[in-house]
Amino acid sequence: MNICQTLGITISNFLDFLIDVERRYLNNPYHSFYHAVDMVMVLYHFFECYDMSEYLTRIDVAMMIVAALCHDVGHTGKNNQFEVSCKSKLAEEFNNLSVLESYSCKLALELLDKHDLIRNIETTSKHYGSPLTRHEFKQSIIKMILATDMTHHFDLLHNISVLHNVVSKNALQNKMKPLFSKQEDAFFYFEKNHFHSKETETITVKSVVEEDTETITVESAVEEEDTDHPHGLSSLGKSSSRLTQEERLMLCNIIIHAADVSSPCRPWELFHKLARLLYVEFSEQAETEQKLGLPQHMNPLQDNLQTTNMRFIDFVYPYFENLSVLFPKSFELLDVCSKNREEWSKLSSEPTDLESKVSIKVSMEDHPAHTPFAESGIHTSESTEKDVERRSSSPAVSSWQITSTHKRKGEELSSAHIKVMRSNSDSPSRYVDFLI
Repeated sequence: MNICQTLGITISNFLDFLIDVERRYLNNPYHSFYHAVDMVMVLYHFFECYDMSEYLTRIDVAMMIVAALCHDVGHTGKNNQFEVSCKSKLAEEFNNLSVLESYSCKLALELLDKHDLIRNIETTSKHYGSPLTRHEFKQSIIKMILATDMTHHFDLLHNISVLHNVVSKNALQNKMKPLFSKQEDAFFYFEKNHFHSKETETITVKSVVEEDTETITVESAVEEEDTDHPHGLSSLGKSSSRLTQEERLMLCNIIIHAADVSSPCRPWELFHKLARLLYVEFSEQAETEQKLGLPQHMNPLQDNLQTTNMRFIDFVYPYFENLSVLFPKSFELLDVCSKNREEWSKLSSEPTDLESKVSIKVSMEDHPAHTPFAESGIHTSESTEKDVERRSSSPAVSSWQITSTHKRKGEELSSAHIKVMRSNSDSPSRYVDFLI
Protein backbone atom coordinates (compact mmCIF):
# COMPACT_ATOMS: atom_id res chain seq x y z
CA MET A 1 0.00 0.00 0.00
CA ASN A 2 3.06 2.23 -0.32
CA ILE A 3 2.61 3.76 3.12
CA CYS A 4 6.30 4.66 3.44
CA GLN A 5 6.28 6.40 0.07
CA THR A 6 3.07 8.24 0.99
CA LEU A 7 4.47 9.47 4.30
CA GLY A 8 7.88 10.27 2.81
CA ILE A 9 9.75 7.99 5.22
CA THR A 10 12.01 4.95 4.96
CA ILE A 11 11.12 1.35 5.68
CA SER A 12 13.33 1.44 8.78
CA ASN A 13 11.48 4.51 10.05
CA PHE A 14 8.17 2.71 9.70
CA LEU A 15 9.41 -0.53 11.26
CA ASP A 16 10.79 1.35 14.26
CA PHE A 17 7.34 2.89 14.72
CA LEU A 18 5.62 -0.47 14.23
CA ILE A 19 7.83 -2.19 16.80
CA ASP A 20 7.05 0.55 19.30
CA VAL A 21 3.32 0.19 18.63
CA GLU A 22 3.61 -3.53 19.30
CA ARG A 23 5.27 -2.84 22.65
CA ARG A 24 2.27 -0.85 23.86
CA TYR A 25 -0.26 -3.62 23.27
CA LEU A 26 -1.00 -5.84 26.25
CA ASN A 27 -1.19 -9.62 26.19
CA ASN A 28 -5.00 -9.82 26.05
CA PRO A 29 -6.75 -12.88 24.63
CA TYR A 30 -8.40 -10.83 21.87
CA HIS A 31 -7.45 -7.13 22.02
CA SER A 32 -3.75 -7.67 21.41
CA PHE A 33 -1.36 -6.60 18.66
CA TYR A 34 -2.59 -9.58 16.64
CA HIS A 35 -5.98 -7.87 16.44
CA ALA A 36 -4.39 -4.64 15.19
CA VAL A 37 -2.41 -6.41 12.46
CA ASP A 38 -5.44 -8.50 11.57
CA MET A 39 -7.50 -5.34 11.17
CA VAL A 40 -4.91 -3.82 8.83
CA MET A 41 -4.96 -6.97 6.73
CA VAL A 42 -8.77 -6.76 6.55
CA LEU A 43 -8.48 -3.16 5.35
CA TYR A 44 -6.07 -4.26 2.64
CA HIS A 45 -8.54 -6.96 1.62
CA PHE A 46 -11.35 -4.39 1.51
CA PHE A 47 -9.27 -2.05 -0.64
CA GLU A 48 -7.96 -4.68 -3.02
CA CYS A 49 -11.01 -6.93 -3.43
CA TYR A 50 -13.96 -4.59 -2.92
CA ASP A 51 -12.60 -1.29 -4.30
CA MET A 52 -13.13 0.50 -0.99
CA SER A 53 -10.29 2.90 -1.76
CA GLU A 54 -12.09 4.19 -4.86
CA TYR A 55 -13.32 7.37 -3.17
CA LEU A 56 -10.19 7.88 -1.06
CA THR A 57 -6.81 9.48 -1.62
CA ARG A 58 -3.54 7.74 -0.80
CA ILE A 59 -3.20 10.10 2.18
CA ASP A 60 -6.57 8.87 3.46
CA VAL A 61 -5.39 5.27 3.15
CA ALA A 62 -2.14 6.02 5.00
CA MET A 63 -4.08 7.65 7.84
CA MET A 64 -6.37 4.62 8.04
CA ILE A 65 -3.44 2.22 8.31
CA VAL A 66 -1.84 4.22 11.13
CA ALA A 67 -5.20 4.52 12.91
CA ALA A 68 -5.91 0.80 12.55
CA LEU A 69 -2.51 -0.16 13.94
CA CYS A 70 -3.07 2.08 16.97
CA HIS A 71 -6.83 1.78 17.45
CA ASP A 72 -6.63 -0.55 20.48
CA VAL A 73 -3.10 0.19 21.69
CA GLY A 74 -2.96 0.02 25.49
CA HIS A 75 -6.33 -1.80 25.64
CA THR A 76 -6.82 -3.16 29.16
CA GLY A 77 -8.80 -6.24 28.15
CA LYS A 78 -11.94 -4.73 29.71
CA ASN A 79 -14.63 -2.53 28.17
CA ASN A 80 -15.46 1.13 28.71
CA GLN A 81 -18.37 0.36 31.03
CA PHE A 82 -16.01 -1.54 33.31
CA GLU A 83 -13.53 1.34 33.42
CA VAL A 84 -16.31 3.78 34.29
CA SER A 85 -17.94 1.50 36.89
CA CYS A 86 -14.73 1.00 38.85
CA LYS A 87 -13.76 4.67 38.47
CA SER A 88 -10.38 3.75 37.07
CA LYS A 89 -7.60 6.25 36.49
CA LEU A 90 -8.25 6.07 32.76
CA ALA A 91 -11.95 6.80 33.22
CA GLU A 92 -11.08 9.84 35.33
CA GLU A 93 -8.43 11.02 32.89
CA PHE A 94 -10.83 10.96 29.94
CA ASN A 95 -13.96 12.08 31.80
CA ASN A 96 -15.74 8.73 31.19
CA LEU A 97 -15.85 9.49 27.44
CA SER A 98 -14.76 6.69 25.08
CA VAL A 99 -12.21 5.78 27.72
CA LEU A 100 -10.20 3.07 25.98
CA GLU A 101 -10.37 4.73 22.56
CA SER A 102 -9.21 8.02 24.07
CA TYR A 103 -6.31 6.27 25.77
CA SER A 104 -5.34 4.68 22.46
CA CYS A 105 -5.43 8.15 20.88
CA LYS A 106 -3.10 9.47 23.55
CA LEU A 107 -0.59 6.67 23.01
CA ALA A 108 -0.87 7.01 19.23
CA LEU A 109 0.03 10.70 19.38
CA GLU A 110 2.96 9.96 21.68
CA LEU A 111 4.26 7.39 19.22
CA LEU A 112 3.79 9.64 16.20
CA ASP A 113 5.72 12.40 17.96
CA LYS A 114 8.41 10.09 19.29
CA HIS A 115 9.21 8.75 15.81
CA ASP A 116 8.32 11.98 13.98
CA LEU A 117 6.52 9.71 11.55
CA ILE A 118 4.66 12.48 9.73
CA ARG A 119 7.50 15.00 9.53
CA ASN A 120 7.17 15.10 5.72
CA ILE A 121 3.39 14.85 5.42
CA GLU A 122 2.91 18.48 4.36
CA THR A 123 5.30 17.96 1.45
CA THR A 124 3.97 14.59 0.33
CA SER A 125 0.28 15.42 0.79
CA LYS A 126 0.72 18.56 -1.32
CA HIS A 127 2.49 16.51 -3.99
CA TYR A 128 -0.36 14.00 -4.11
CA GLY A 129 -3.00 16.69 -4.37
CA SER A 130 -4.45 16.36 -0.85
CA PRO A 131 -2.60 19.02 1.14
CA LEU A 132 -2.95 18.92 4.90
CA THR A 133 -0.92 19.92 7.94
CA ARG A 134 0.55 17.65 10.57
CA HIS A 135 -2.11 18.91 12.97
CA GLU A 136 -4.88 17.94 10.54
CA PHE A 137 -3.32 14.51 10.01
CA LYS A 138 -3.31 13.90 13.76
CA GLN A 139 -6.87 15.17 14.11
CA SER A 140 -8.00 12.66 11.51
CA ILE A 141 -6.19 9.82 13.28
CA ILE A 142 -7.91 10.74 16.55
CA LYS A 143 -11.34 10.82 14.95
CA MET A 144 -10.80 7.46 13.25
CA ILE A 145 -9.75 5.79 16.49
CA LEU A 146 -12.61 7.36 18.48
CA ALA A 147 -15.02 6.21 15.75
CA THR A 148 -14.25 2.58 16.68
CA ASP A 149 -16.27 3.09 19.87
CA MET A 150 -19.37 0.95 19.32
CA THR A 151 -21.58 3.84 20.46
CA HIS A 152 -21.12 5.32 16.96
CA HIS A 153 -22.35 2.20 15.16
CA PHE A 154 -25.80 3.43 14.16
CA ASP A 155 -24.64 6.91 13.14
CA LEU A 156 -22.05 5.29 10.89
CA LEU A 157 -24.72 2.96 9.52
CA HIS A 158 -26.87 5.97 8.63
CA ASN A 159 -23.95 7.77 7.02
CA ILE A 160 -23.26 4.87 4.64
CA SER A 161 -26.58 5.59 2.96
CA VAL A 162 -25.86 9.32 2.90
CA LEU A 163 -22.52 8.82 1.16
CA HIS A 164 -24.09 6.41 -1.32
CA ASN A 165 -26.54 9.15 -2.29
CA VAL A 166 -23.65 11.59 -2.66
CA VAL A 167 -21.57 9.40 -4.98
CA SER A 168 -24.70 8.41 -6.91
CA LYS A 169 -25.60 12.09 -7.31
CA ASN A 170 -29.01 11.35 -5.88
CA ALA A 171 -31.05 14.54 -5.51
CA LEU A 172 -32.65 13.24 -2.31
CA GLN A 173 -29.62 13.57 -0.07
CA ASN A 174 -29.83 13.44 3.70
CA LYS A 175 -27.26 15.08 5.92
CA MET A 176 -24.53 13.04 7.54
CA LYS A 177 -24.87 12.50 11.27
CA PRO A 178 -21.74 13.98 12.89
CA LEU A 179 -20.01 11.65 15.32
CA PHE A 180 -18.68 14.52 17.40
CA SER A 181 -21.10 17.44 17.44
CA LYS A 182 -21.25 18.53 21.06
CA GLN A 183 -18.65 20.10 23.32
CA GLU A 184 -19.06 17.21 25.77
CA ASP A 185 -18.22 14.63 23.09
CA ALA A 186 -15.06 12.55 23.38
CA PHE A 187 -13.22 14.29 20.54
CA PHE A 188 -13.65 17.80 21.91
CA TYR A 189 -12.70 16.72 25.43
CA PHE A 190 -9.61 14.93 24.13
CA GLU A 191 -8.64 17.84 21.89
CA LYS A 192 -8.95 20.31 24.75
CA ASN A 193 -7.13 18.27 27.40
CA HIS A 194 -4.76 15.89 25.62
CA PHE A 195 -4.08 17.09 22.09
CA HIS A 196 -1.09 19.41 22.13
CA SER A 197 0.13 19.16 18.56
CA LYS A 198 3.36 20.99 17.85
CA GLU A 199 3.85 22.23 14.31
CA THR A 200 7.56 22.07 13.62
CA GLU A 201 9.55 24.11 11.19
CA THR A 202 8.90 23.64 7.49
CA ILE A 203 10.75 20.67 6.03
CA THR A 204 12.20 21.24 2.60
CA VAL A 205 11.72 18.81 -0.24
CA LYS A 206 15.46 18.19 -0.27
CA SER A 207 15.56 16.97 3.34
CA VAL A 208 17.43 13.71 3.69
CA VAL A 209 16.89 10.66 5.86
CA GLU A 210 19.32 7.79 6.29
CA GLU A 211 18.43 4.12 6.02
CA ASP A 212 21.47 1.97 6.64
CA THR A 213 23.64 2.53 3.54
CA GLU A 214 20.76 3.88 1.45
CA THR A 215 20.04 7.61 1.30
CA ILE A 216 16.51 8.66 0.37
CA THR A 217 15.23 12.17 -0.25
CA VAL A 218 11.62 13.14 0.24
CA GLU A 219 11.64 14.34 -3.35
CA SER A 220 12.65 10.94 -4.70
CA ALA A 221 10.15 9.16 -2.48
CA VAL A 222 7.14 11.06 -3.77
CA GLU A 223 8.22 10.80 -7.40
CA GLU A 224 8.11 6.98 -7.44
CA GLU A 225 5.21 5.50 -9.40
CA ASP A 226 2.71 3.04 -7.93
CA THR A 227 3.28 0.74 -10.88
CA ASP A 228 6.74 0.00 -9.54
CA HIS A 229 5.26 -1.45 -6.35
CA PRO A 230 3.65 -4.91 -6.22
CA HIS A 231 1.13 -3.80 -3.61
CA GLY A 232 -0.40 -0.75 -5.30
CA LEU A 233 -4.21 -0.51 -4.99
CA SER A 234 -5.83 -0.66 -8.41
CA SER A 235 -8.94 1.36 -7.47
CA LEU A 236 -7.21 3.96 -5.29
CA GLY A 237 -8.49 7.48 -5.85
CA LYS A 238 -10.44 6.76 -9.04
CA SER A 239 -13.45 8.72 -7.77
CA SER A 240 -12.01 10.61 -4.79
CA SER A 241 -13.14 13.93 -6.28
CA ARG A 242 -16.77 12.95 -5.71
CA LEU A 243 -16.40 13.43 -1.96
CA THR A 244 -15.31 16.39 0.12
CA GLN A 245 -12.55 16.04 2.69
CA GLU A 246 -15.17 15.78 5.44
CA GLU A 247 -17.05 13.07 3.53
CA ARG A 248 -13.86 11.12 2.87
CA LEU A 249 -13.01 11.22 6.57
CA MET A 250 -16.47 9.87 7.39
CA LEU A 251 -15.96 7.11 4.83
CA CYS A 252 -12.66 6.26 6.52
CA ASN A 253 -14.51 5.99 9.84
CA ILE A 254 -17.13 3.75 8.22
CA ILE A 255 -14.58 1.39 6.68
CA ILE A 256 -12.42 1.18 9.81
CA HIS A 257 -15.46 0.30 11.91
CA ALA A 258 -16.40 -2.34 9.33
CA ALA A 259 -12.94 -3.89 9.60
CA ASP A 260 -13.13 -3.82 13.40
CA VAL A 261 -16.40 -5.81 13.49
CA SER A 262 -15.67 -7.99 10.47
CA SER A 263 -15.07 -11.28 12.29
CA PRO A 264 -18.53 -12.67 11.30
CA CYS A 265 -17.52 -12.09 7.67
CA ARG A 266 -14.47 -14.32 7.96
CA PRO A 267 -14.15 -18.03 7.14
CA TRP A 268 -15.84 -20.16 9.80
CA GLU A 269 -12.66 -21.63 11.26
CA LEU A 270 -11.18 -18.18 11.83
CA PHE A 271 -14.41 -16.61 13.07
CA HIS A 272 -14.89 -19.47 15.52
CA LYS A 273 -11.39 -19.00 16.92
CA LEU A 274 -11.76 -15.22 17.21
CA ALA A 275 -15.12 -15.63 18.94
CA ARG A 276 -13.60 -17.99 21.49
CA LEU A 277 -10.73 -15.59 22.18
CA LEU A 278 -13.18 -12.76 22.76
CA TYR A 279 -15.26 -15.04 24.95
CA VAL A 280 -12.26 -15.71 27.19
CA GLU A 281 -11.62 -11.97 27.49
CA PHE A 282 -15.27 -11.30 28.41
CA SER A 283 -15.16 -14.13 30.94
CA GLU A 284 -12.09 -12.69 32.60
CA GLN A 285 -13.83 -9.32 32.88
CA ALA A 286 -16.89 -10.97 34.43
CA GLU A 287 -14.70 -12.72 36.97
CA THR A 288 -12.95 -9.45 37.82
CA GLU A 289 -16.29 -7.64 38.21
CA GLN A 290 -17.50 -10.35 40.56
CA LYS A 291 -14.27 -10.23 42.55
CA LEU A 292 -14.45 -6.44 42.91
CA GLY A 293 -18.16 -6.41 43.70
CA LEU A 294 -19.01 -4.42 40.57
CA PRO A 295 -22.24 -4.75 38.55
CA GLN A 296 -21.75 -7.28 35.78
CA HIS A 297 -22.34 -5.73 32.38
CA MET A 298 -21.81 -9.08 30.72
CA ASN A 299 -21.61 -12.63 31.98
CA PRO A 300 -20.51 -15.19 29.38
CA LEU A 301 -21.09 -17.99 31.89
CA GLN A 302 -24.81 -17.24 31.81
CA ASP A 303 -25.05 -16.37 28.11
CA ASN A 304 -24.81 -19.10 25.52
CA LEU A 305 -21.69 -18.60 23.39
CA GLN A 306 -23.48 -19.65 20.23
CA THR A 307 -26.51 -17.44 20.85
CA THR A 308 -24.29 -14.47 21.65
CA ASN A 309 -22.50 -14.77 18.33
CA MET A 310 -25.73 -15.26 16.39
CA ARG A 311 -26.99 -12.02 17.93
CA PHE A 312 -23.75 -10.30 17.01
CA ILE A 313 -24.15 -11.43 13.40
CA ASP A 314 -27.70 -10.08 13.40
CA PHE A 315 -26.34 -6.81 14.78
CA VAL A 316 -23.62 -6.26 12.16
CA TYR A 317 -25.44 -7.75 9.16
CA PRO A 318 -27.39 -4.54 8.31
CA TYR A 319 -24.13 -2.58 8.44
CA PHE A 320 -22.46 -4.78 5.82
CA GLU A 321 -25.71 -4.87 3.87
CA ASN A 322 -25.62 -1.08 3.56
CA LEU A 323 -21.90 -1.18 2.83
CA SER A 324 -22.53 -3.57 -0.08
CA VAL A 325 -24.78 -0.95 -1.69
CA LEU A 326 -21.92 1.54 -1.63
CA PHE A 327 -19.36 -1.13 -2.61
CA PRO A 328 -21.23 -3.87 -4.54
CA LYS A 329 -18.29 -6.27 -4.68
CA SER A 330 -18.47 -6.65 -0.88
CA PHE A 331 -21.86 -8.37 -1.17
CA GLU A 332 -20.11 -11.72 -0.73
CA LEU A 333 -19.46 -10.78 2.91
CA LEU A 334 -23.19 -11.16 3.54
CA ASP A 335 -23.11 -14.72 2.25
CA VAL A 336 -20.28 -15.54 4.64
CA CYS A 337 -22.21 -13.97 7.53
CA SER A 338 -25.26 -16.08 6.74
CA LYS A 339 -23.24 -19.28 6.51
CA ASN A 340 -21.51 -18.54 9.82
CA ARG A 341 -24.87 -17.96 11.47
CA GLU A 342 -25.96 -21.38 10.27
CA GLU A 343 -22.82 -22.90 11.77
CA TRP A 344 -23.53 -21.29 15.15
CA SER A 345 -27.14 -22.44 14.90
CA LYS A 346 -25.97 -26.03 14.61
CA LEU A 347 -24.07 -25.58 17.88
CA SER A 348 -26.84 -23.71 19.70
CA SER A 349 -27.88 -26.73 21.73
CA GLU A 350 -24.51 -26.83 23.48
CA PRO A 351 -24.66 -25.12 26.91
CA THR A 352 -22.10 -22.55 27.99
CA ASP A 353 -21.05 -23.28 31.53
CA LEU A 354 -17.94 -23.11 33.67
CA GLU A 355 -16.67 -26.43 32.34
CA SER A 356 -16.95 -25.35 28.70
CA LYS A 357 -15.31 -22.04 29.56
CA VAL A 358 -12.35 -23.84 31.10
CA SER A 359 -12.06 -26.08 28.05
CA ILE A 360 -11.95 -23.03 25.81
CA LYS A 361 -9.19 -21.48 27.91
CA VAL A 362 -7.23 -24.73 27.76
CA SER A 363 -7.65 -24.92 23.98
CA MET A 364 -6.44 -21.35 23.68
CA GLU A 365 -3.08 -22.40 25.09
CA ASP A 366 -2.27 -23.60 21.59
CA HIS A 367 -2.76 -20.06 20.32
CA PRO A 368 0.53 -18.10 20.41
CA ALA A 369 0.27 -15.31 22.95
CA HIS A 370 1.36 -11.86 21.91
CA THR A 371 4.74 -11.05 23.42
CA PRO A 372 6.04 -7.54 22.81
CA PHE A 373 9.29 -7.55 20.84
CA ALA A 374 11.29 -5.38 23.20
CA GLU A 375 10.99 -3.40 26.40
CA SER A 376 8.92 -0.25 26.17
CA GLY A 377 10.19 3.24 26.76
CA ILE A 378 6.73 4.71 27.39
CA HIS A 379 4.74 3.82 30.47
CA THR A 380 1.41 2.10 29.94
CA SER A 381 -1.45 2.46 32.39
CA GLU A 382 -1.57 0.05 35.29
CA SER A 383 -4.15 -2.71 35.07
CA THR A 384 -7.62 -1.73 36.20
CA GLU A 385 -7.67 -4.35 38.94
CA LYS A 386 -4.47 -2.90 40.40
CA ASP A 387 -5.96 0.55 40.05
CA VAL A 388 -9.04 -0.45 42.06
CA GLU A 389 -6.93 -2.19 44.69
CA ARG A 390 -4.74 0.90 44.94
CA ARG A 391 -7.80 3.08 45.51
CA SER A 392 -9.22 0.85 48.21
CA SER A 393 -6.19 -0.35 50.13
CA SER A 394 -3.08 1.71 49.47
CA PRO A 395 -2.12 5.33 48.87
CA ALA A 396 -0.35 4.73 45.60
CA VAL A 397 0.81 2.09 43.17
CA SER A 398 3.32 3.06 40.52
CA SER A 399 2.44 2.53 36.89
CA TRP A 400 4.01 -0.47 35.24
CA GLN A 401 5.77 -1.11 31.97
CA ILE A 402 5.16 -3.84 29.47
CA THR A 403 8.06 -6.26 29.69
CA SER A 404 9.16 -9.01 27.39
CA THR A 405 11.09 -12.24 27.25
CA HIS A 406 12.92 -10.63 24.32
CA LYS A 407 14.43 -7.70 26.25
CA ARG A 408 17.43 -5.96 24.80
CA LYS A 409 18.24 -3.52 27.57
CA GLY A 410 20.49 -0.68 26.57
CA GLU A 411 20.43 -1.63 22.90
CA GLU A 412 19.07 0.38 20.02
CA LEU A 413 17.01 -1.41 17.38
CA SER A 414 19.27 -2.06 14.44
CA SER A 415 18.59 -3.39 10.97
CA ALA A 416 19.69 -6.79 12.27
CA HIS A 417 17.02 -6.68 14.95
CA ILE A 418 14.45 -5.71 12.34
CA LYS A 419 15.44 -8.72 10.24
CA VAL A 420 15.03 -10.97 13.28
CA MET A 421 11.63 -9.47 13.96
CA ARG A 422 10.42 -9.89 10.41
CA SER A 423 11.51 -13.53 10.35
CA ASN A 424 10.17 -14.34 13.82
CA SER A 425 7.29 -16.75 13.27
CA ASP A 426 5.78 -15.81 16.66
CA SER A 427 5.54 -12.12 15.84
CA PRO A 428 2.53 -10.71 13.97
CA SER A 429 4.82 -7.99 12.69
CA ARG A 430 6.01 -10.40 10.02
CA TYR A 431 2.87 -9.50 8.08
CA VAL A 432 3.92 -5.89 7.41
CA ASP A 433 5.47 -6.51 3.99
CA PHE A 434 2.31 -5.66 2.09
CA LEU A 435 2.25 -2.22 3.73
CA ILE A 436 5.63 -1.06 2.57
